[in-house]
Amino acid sequence: MIDWLEKKRVFPIIFLIIIILEIFSFSAMPATAKVGGTNLTATIYHISIFFLFGFFLFLSIKGNKKLKFWQIFLVIIFIGIYAASDEFHQSFTPGRSCNIEDWLTDTSGALFSVFIYLISYIRKPIQKS
Repeated sequence: MIDWLEKKRVFPIIFLIIIILEIFSFSAMPATAKVGGTNLTATIYHISIFFLFGFFLFLSIKGNKKLKFWQIFLVIIFIGIYAASDEFHQSFTPGRSCNIEDWLTDTSGALFSVFIYLISYIRKPIQKS
């Protein structure tokens, strides 16, 4: 499936745009009152949606080209910037704030997807033409 997504680059780009819009819309929602403790659902959401964000961002940048270091570097930089801009956006939403822990959760979810992709890329058997 990943091979197909790499060859059909338009689909990862479409999925990436949908995920970006979804992240933006959820960040614009006012916070609901929570009663102490950690919010496991929010943490799982942050990790999951940014995992998908990182995965489709990576496929959008890489496409079906051979993997290069600059692609990995660009994805990591963009992940950090986008997660920071999402937190900044939340600071203008009632009941929400810019939170370093959320930034770390977002960034780690996205980086985890890049890590998983790199492992699968390294373990992929070499195809003979």
